[in-house]
Amino acid sequence: MTSRRGALVGLITRYPVLKLFSLGVAVFLVWMVRQDTIREVEIRMPVVTILPKKGVILLQSPPTEIRLQIQGPLSRLAPYLQRAPEPFVVDLDADRAGSTYQFSVEVLEDHLEMQGARISAVYPPSFEIQMDSLGQVTLPVRANLQGMPSRFVYVDHEGISITPAQVTLTGPESRIRGLREVLTDPIDISGFDRSYGTRTGLVLPGEDSLAAAPDRVDVLIPFGEKRDMKPLADVVIDVVDCPAGYSCAAIPPTYSVRVAGTGRQVATIHKANIGKYIWIDGGGIRAPTSSTVSEIYGPVSPVVRNVEGLEFELDDENRYFKIRLRKQRTTVPEARPVGE
Repeated sequence: MTSRRGALVGLITRYPVLKLFSLGVAVFLVWMVRQDTIREVEIRMPVVTILPKKGVILLQSPPTEIRLQIQGPLSRLAPYLQRAPEPFVVDLDADRAGSTYQFSVEVLEDHLEMQGARISAVYPPSFEIQMDSLGQVTLPVRANLQGMPSRFVYVDHEGISITPAQVTLTGPESRIRGLREVLTDPIDISGFDRSYGTRTGLVLPGEDSLAAAPDRVDVLIPFGEKRDMKPLADVVIDVVDCPAGYSCAAIPPTYSVRVAGTGRQVATIHKANIGKYIWIDGGGIRAPTSSTVSEIYGPVSPVVRNVEGLEFELDDENRYFKIRLRKQRTTVPEARPVGE
């Protein structure tokens, strides 16, 4: 009995350092096991889609990546967090058109060579497979003008130049079938009053399923001058170069006229400055030989000076005038006595 007790005491007390080390390792392993609890993390996996044959296009773009929710001990999840996964290849068969492609959890786990963890969710879980034949069509380009130019000009639509005048669209047959033209991006011409050129892109229906070659064009937009007309009434007409010693006045003293030309020109003409274009020339009137104070001369036609693009049309009753000549009074200075 005594020998057994001594052996037990020796077993406990012998090699104390080794025993303490063993106890520490055991505690550490227990701590590690408790720390390696189940976690859930998210990783992103690239997706590459292979179409079954040339000349086929998907109407809806497939996902370029998927998000995977992975559950497992942290020690098992670490490799997936430390490196990017290899792209997952989706090989579409022609007979799958019109169906839904479902991402298989089992296939994805095999792709990741997953051990000790599992995929709990996939986003998006699927996508629609809608295929169409790839087609081409060449169409004319039309300028997509927005806004209104200056009130003095108009857009010369027949003179609009687009280079190149046609572009080639490539895309699904169902989306290019029935198209008759391609519009440029909106071109704002608000307030413009002279020719304008720009380089612009194209508006393609069907979002990113269509491609244009080329995808930009040069547009030159010409503007023409608008014609305008406005009447002026009760305009006082001037008589110039009246004979010396006489004052001249037109009968009737006023006239009415229609001013026609470009809108820009017509806007500058008004009663105060129209005398530069219409007047009566009194240089051809001979001074009266009699001693009468007043005399009427005429009829005479007014001078109308049309300039390029600007025309004046007098009313019928204002095509001829008479001129009243009135002798001007002369005053003789009062004589003053010499010496004052």
